Amino acid sequence: PLETTVTIRIYDQANRLVAEPVSNEIRLTGIAYCDHWDGTTKLGTASNGMYYISIEMSNGTREVYPIFVKKK
Repeated sequence: PLETTVTIRIYDQANRLVAEPVSNEIRLTGIAYCDHWDGTTKLGTASNGMYYISIEMSNGTREVYPIFVKKK
């Protein structure tokens, strides 16, 4: 319910940072945001498998969600 700064990071199963699609961006209340990760990592394109999205807010809150990447 409060304005906050958000950082979104993507980690692989070995807990290595592979991408940071959002870095310290302000999020306002009452607005739904949709961020996009194009599947690229520091080493190229993400391999098939499990990854984790970490959403860190400036108030100290951190949420982690699993995602599964599968190429067509």
